[in-house]
Amino acid sequence: MTRVLFFDLGGVVFTDFFSGGEKKLAEVLNVPPSKLLDVYLKTDVPSYSKGGITDLERWKLFTDELGLPKSYADICINEYYKSYEQIKETVDLIRELALDGRFRLGILSDQPKGVTDYLRKSYEDVFNLFDQNLVVISAEVKLSKKDPELDIYKLAIERSGLSVEDIVFIDNSQNNIDNAESIGIQGFFFDFKEKTPKVLVEDLRTYVDNIDR
Repeated sequence: MTRVLFFDLGGVVFTDFFSGGEKKLAEVLNVPPSKLLDVYLKTDVPSYSKGGITDLERWKLFTDELGLPKSYADICINEYYKSYEQIKETVDLIRELALDGRFRLGILSDQPKGVTDYLRKSYEDVFNLFDQNLVVISAEVKLSKKDPELDIYKLAIERSGLSVEDIVFIDNSQNNIDNAESIGIQGFFFDFKEKTPKVLVEDLRTYVDNIDR
């Protein structure tokens, strides 16, 4: 039986601000990483990931909250982009799974347009591992995982052409996993805060291998 595995980008396929990527910006701004993340979350408006506001507009919210000059927004944008680096262990597993006839691979992720364009250009080889019809990114579909209607998950189900029980979603947010599971999608919590990428990927490999057993 063919199943679909949907991967989140930030924190699963690539590092992001919640998987170590915040440390350099915290150092540059001389702000504790924990405070940086708190402010990042406070100013993370859903319209950003859906393409409703620009990088500059979003990061000015961040610098305003920290009491920094507007000129710092460009520094934040630059470090934000650079925080995305491929997680080798995950990408290696995706390459394996791409050759496994049991699975189709997709992306289900909240990413703003600038980051999406950057990742597509910088990591074209990684994006080519996924079924392009199953690439569901907030900036491109104008939906977000933060939307209470959960329409982005429903779109992923629709594009898969499968029954919801044949879909697995891998994400580093327990809240996102809970939302997916609330409509029947199977979830795998990629808990980057508690485990190393190597351990997480081995856990995911075991999970995937046992899906039909």
